[in-house]
Amino acid sequence: MNREIKLVLFFLLSAYLFILFLYYTTKGMEKLELTANEIETPRKFKMYNTNGTLPYSRNGKIIMSGTMTLNSYQGIISLVSLRAKKDLILEAVFNAKITKISDNPENEFAIFVSNDIVNWKKEEFGVVIRLINETKLKYYVQSPQLADFFVEFDGGSIKEKNYVKIKYTNSRIKVFLDGKLVRELDFVDIWNEKFYLVVSLKNLDGSDFVGNFFEIEKVILKNFEEYDILRFTLVLFLIIVIVPVIVFSLFFRVIMIGILKTKLKMLERKKALLEDAYFKRRIDKELFSKEMFKVQEEIKKINDELAKLS
Repeated sequence: MNREIKLVLFFLLSAYLFILFLYYTTKGMEKLELTANEIETPRKFKMYNTNGTLPYSRNGKIIMSGTMTLNSYQGIISLVSLRAKKDLILEAVFNAKITKISDNPENEFAIFVSNDIVNWKKEEFGVVIRLINETKLKYYVQSPQLADFFVEFDGGSIKEKNYVKIKYTNSRIKVFLDGKLVRELDFVDIWNEKFYLVVSLKNLDGSDFVGNFFEIEKVILKNFEEYDILRFTLVLFLIIVIVPVIVFSLFFRVIMIGILKTKLKMLERKKALLEDAYFKRRIDKELFSKEMFKVQEEIKKINDELAKLS
């Protein structure tokens, strides 16, 4: 087999392994990202307001502004869902400018994920700011399978720029504020459940919230971690480099063994022909000895090479 055919087979096999590994490794990896671009040109999200203005974009951020309208449900909801796998991660970067408050804790700003966007009675987790006297950042989990259906925790004061990450992994929730792990708690199994991303601002009693602004830089929902991608890239590199080398080496070894065995058969035949010619006195003893020595030396070399490849 000539060198060109070997190279073609090598690259075809490498490409096949690459595509196969890429497909099975990235299968199921999904990501939803909400930014100001999505507000300007909606594709995967829908904006709504039951009684007032819609969210809008300004200076590269999503703006949701307070009103004094009764029963105002302003928000953004994803039109597509994302399946929870081993991981389900909610990340949000936002700022809250709150100058007016009320006595009703149900007046709130929230960023969360839910697998029930009709009755809101199933699994959820997210971050919430209640527009009451103590305007603090809070995070919560919800599920009818929990002992307490709804559990809320204090996340501290609202900062100039708030970075929240809530990560579900194997029936546990980890909460990160500004990159630091602040709480870890048991949750329920949500494997393969479909979740939607929601951003919501509520004014249920007509309180005056004019002047309050919530600026959202980005919100991300995904079912994988970036370091999983780095790990995948490393493994992919090994697959692309190491496996083809091993496969090519094995392939080359098999081909070489085949070639050497073919040569060995030819030499054995040549040896038999020499012996036949000598016994029939077609060649003299000196020529016979000389040619037989050459054949035996070549046979010995081939057998040594076969021993190394075996």
